[in-house]
Amino acid sequence: MMQQHRTLSHRRLMLAVLVGIGVIWFALLGYRDLLQPDEGRYAEIPREMVATGDWLTPRLDSFKYFEKPAAQYWLTAVGYKIFGEGNTTARLWPALLGFLTLPWIMWLGTRLIGPRAGLYAGLILASTFLWAVLGHTLTLDMGVSAFLTFGIGALLVAQQRRGDPKAVRNWMLLGWTMLSVAMLWKGLIALVLPGGAVFFYSLWMRDFRWWRHLHLGKGLVLFTLISAPWFIAVDRVNPGFAKFFFLHEHLERFAENTYHYGEPWWYYLPLLFVAALPWLATTAGALFKPGFDWRVARAASPQERAFEPLRFLWVYAVFTVVFFSLSHSKLLTYLLPIYPALALIAGERLARQPRFRLDTAVIAVFGLLMLSIAFNLQRFVKPDMPLEVVMRAQPWALASGAAFLVGAIAAVGFRRRGTAAATALALGALLGFQCIVWGYQPLASIYSARVVANAIEPVLAKANRPGSDRAGAEVPIYNIGRYDQSLPFYLNRTVRLGLYEGELGYGIRQEPEKYIATLEQFAEQWKQLQGQAVAVIAPPLYAKLNEQGIPMHVIYKDARRVVVTRQ
Repeated sequence: MMQQHRTLSHRRLMLAVLVGIGVIWFALLGYRDLLQPDEGRYAEIPREMVATGDWLTPRLDSFKYFEKPAAQYWLTAVGYKIFGEGNTTARLWPALLGFLTLPWIMWLGTRLIGPRAGLYAGLILASTFLWAVLGHTLTLDMGVSAFLTFGIGALLVAQQRRGDPKAVRNWMLLGWTMLSVAMLWKGLIALVLPGGAVFFYSLWMRDFRWWRHLHLGKGLVLFTLISAPWFIAVDRVNPGFAKFFFLHEHLERFAENTYHYGEPWWYYLPLLFVAALPWLATTAGALFKPGFDWRVARAASPQERAFEPLRFLWVYAVFTVVFFSLSHSKLLTYLLPIYPALALIAGERLARQPRFRLDTAVIAVFGLLMLSIAFNLQRFVKPDMPLEVVMRAQPWALASGAAFLVGAIAAVGFRRRGTAAATALALGALLGFQCIVWGYQPLASIYSARVVANAIEPVLAKANRPGSDRAGAEVPIYNIGRYDQSLPFYLNRTVRLGLYEGELGYGIRQEPEKYIATLEQFAEQWKQLQGQAVAVIAPPLYAKLNEQGIPMHVIYKDARRVVVTRQ
């Protein structure tokens, strides 16, 4: 009876914590305009799927875009169909999957380790800097990290139930299903990261016999049946896709600095802990002093050797860091998949030793740093970030610093009550990070094209009003010398791209007739147009065109672009 009461109390506590996190997590999800380039890109591709009706071939500004698979595009497009297009719907899946990972981690921690460890793990993950920020940023990293976590979690549960073959099979097939979705989300890392962890865990344990519990045959068949059809279908319609996606986007990108993301081999070592703020001390302790013996316990036979979930999670986290450190293309966001694993290891550590002193000090220092930044924002003024724009972010910087400090003060007040202290620390950190994210909205003129779309829309409305010469005709819109990737989304239409390739190089080579390759080509097209037209031009190119006497009327200008019309 007592045990049932404790279980019920624990579930109620977890539910209350999740409600508190959820309120902060989903508040103002659509408040901030889409940042460039990633958010604009991943909002626009599904918009074009809905607009064209082609859900097979991803397109960005009408060019074929094969850098990533289509799973998130499909789900976002479904969201557009149901809820309409907007900032909130565009970010819905990263936010939802980032949040749904939290109860999954809590449940896993409770089942595999214990109730306190599960609660701590969820609190740590929810308030980890990288997880909190990317849970509110439209990229593909959160989705693939969530499904990797679902898949690996299913593997952990399966290996804990080896006495029940049917349960092992069902949990492993669930795990394979989740990994197949991860494959459709971002590619081969869905197999590489878990596969590497399985291999090196087996090597460390000197036991490959447990592989028979992975249901490799059935699992790979299921994985292929779910993930392969889209890859096959899109390659048939677009010959050359498979070569570009698997060779260029995977092997070449790993072996070469394809997109100028090259960093030294040790790039991730400091960022690993910075991205774990405010749980820097706890994360370091989890990595260097995890809750298992470094030596493998000798069993009478391999069959008697128990599966160790903490050791497996540690191997998975370390292998992921090493794998991406060996790559010649490095981005901080690539670390995201390891934080659910680290949260579980850290949750077990806190359940044994609920000490938050160093983490509380870290969040307090971070709060003071944010307040210092808030009162010294003028130091961030640059030609493309004028003072009047920068100062609009001051209230959010102040709110962020206050949230961090309140969380730290509350954690000190609850220092004798471990779960209360951890909850205060987590909620304060999450709210502080959210304030930083929200604080980008006053800087939208710098980081988003919404302000440009707002300047263009009256021109389009005037050109298409009843009675005008070209009523009903589509006004040509150009983006020359730069690509404002959120502009097509906010205009609800594609633009004509010129003198910019970036990640669109492959699509441009497939359909070069859509691309403006030279400034002279653009100038000639502009002069021959009949009626109204709009162009968003990089300032140096605008200066050259102006020197040539090209007819242009400026309707908006900032340090990054000049928006002109013909009339």
